[in-house]
Amino acid sequence: MNSDDIKKIALQYLRECKLESDCIEYKKSHLQRDSILKTMCAFSNNLMNRNLSMILVGVEEHKEPESKGTPIRPILGYDESQIETVENSLKSLIGFIKPKVNYAMTHAEIDGRFFVIFAFSNNNIGPYEVLEKAEKDKTVNLKRGRYVRVERDSRLASIKEEFELLKKFSDYHFTEEYSNVATIDDLDVDYIREYLNASTDRENTKNLSKQDMAEHMGLVDVETGMVKNFALLMFSRSPEKFIPYSYVELIHKSASGESVMSSKEFRGPIWKQLRNAMDEINNAYLKSLTLRVKDDLKSETIYNYPYSAVEELLTNAIVHKNYENPRSVQVYVYDDSIVITNYNKPIPPITIQDLNTKDSFPNRMYENPSIREMFRSLDLIESFGSGVGKAKRAMVENGSDGIHYQEYDENIDITSVMIPISTKYIQYSYRAMDLATKDQNLDFEGKKTTSKDQNLDFGGKKTTSKDQNLDFGGEKIKINSVDAIGIINRSTYSNSIRKTLTAIFDRFFNEEFSRADIVSYLNASKSASTNYISYLQNLNVVEQVKGKGKGKYRFR
Repeated sequence: MNSDDIKKIALQYLRECKLESDCIEYKKSHLQRDSILKTMCAFSNNLMNRNLSMILVGVEEHKEPESKGTPIRPILGYDESQIETVENSLKSLIGFIKPKVNYAMTHAEIDGRFFVIFAFSNNNIGPYEVLEKAEKDKTVNLKRGRYVRVERDSRLASIKEEFELLKKFSDYHFTEEYSNVATIDDLDVDYIREYLNASTDRENTKNLSKQDMAEHMGLVDVETGMVKNFALLMFSRSPEKFIPYSYVELIHKSASGESVMSSKEFRGPIWKQLRNAMDEINNAYLKSLTLRVKDDLKSETIYNYPYSAVEELLTNAIVHKNYENPRSVQVYVYDDSIVITNYNKPIPPITIQDLNTKDSFPNRMYENPSIREMFRSLDLIESFGSGVGKAKRAMVENGSDGIHYQEYDENIDITSVMIPISTKYIQYSYRAMDLATKDQNLDFEGKKTTSKDQNLDFGGKKTTSKDQNLDFGGEKIKINSVDAIGIINRSTYSNSIRKTLTAIFDRFFNEEFSRADIVSYLNASKSASTNYISYLQNLNVVEQVKGKGKGKYRFR
């Protein structure tokens, strides 16, 4: 970044009276040498991975509680004749830091006065520390060590922050390191072939050996035969043998949240864990209601939890997990929410607050770059940094309240996101339940009423139903024992086929239909209509109607 760009940003900060932060500091005078040196070291270490940090010298900050940390305007500043002296004084501080600091220095004018800008950009050299001679220098007298910037405070790094700095500047990623206990024999060739055939890295694998595929994919060291940790996570049948707690745990808790109703672990390759865990969640806990306004052909499907929101957030937890941490990814299912917990925090500059307030993170840093890339190749990730935004959009489209990331103490490495149950789903479930209990034999919490042939699930309460059509003040609701729309949307059919099957459901979900009806509705050929019925049968969302001749169907 050139000096003109730096000036422009600094002047904007002052015009907006921007609050001091982890990338901005105001200093009244260049004579505050110990404080400036401390922040120079902290900004150079750049724990928060900011693209640009700067110290504005000649700018005093407010001390009053209501405006503390904002610049005082007009600035105190310097005469233009003083600038060279100020800049030389600041340059002399660089000698107290090692390795050599990469910085830019310039000056600008505002309020008829000049100030000096000391700017630092993100770099791969470090970590930086203040030398012992700073303690002995009478003009500085600053304790030696590595300094970091946390919010508005420049301070000595904690043990944990020291470790994070070492990881940052060594570009260390546990999953990119070689395992000390595994070899290529611990990778499953069938999983490797399945991945290559299913991913966007497709190639003809039939005649390739395991060694050839592993080398092509960067899974092993050609000379030593050592296997990388991400290879074990992706292609070992039991990655937890080598990397403890590298599995997903699904925990169903009671209404009070105090007792565990059931618990299940999903092991094997982490991309298989995702698919198997989502199958279990979908089959056991995801429900839907289909609503139709009276005399209107269009329908609306409401989910208790949108499948795509749960999938995106669980994917994030698996992809961004710190696999050195001896805790599994945990999915807690309560009566009113699903909570996904991962025992590490996002890498700066992303914060928990950012996850709650933003939808995309295009410039984020990644815990596991190779895993992220492989999940993208499998279409388990659409684009980098977009998963949270996609989950939020799915909640909006479903009419659900937003997801919420829990804030914890900064020393607790937990990222926990709560997906609330749809209030609209709950409302219609209980309205349907109230109407259905009038003349039917239903079991709600052990209480029997009178019923005919029904199998409904209202917020976890089972009834028995088939082809139920309830009228709520002008709204007719069709409640299927099979989640037809959900099954269609999650099928492997193409987008165009899924859209057509959804249209057929919208038109005929509450009545019997034949091939001729589909021909007429879609203006399609007989063969195409036959294929659509076959697709629905393969998904097991329709059944043939008996006693009315051949060729009549209805949705389950």
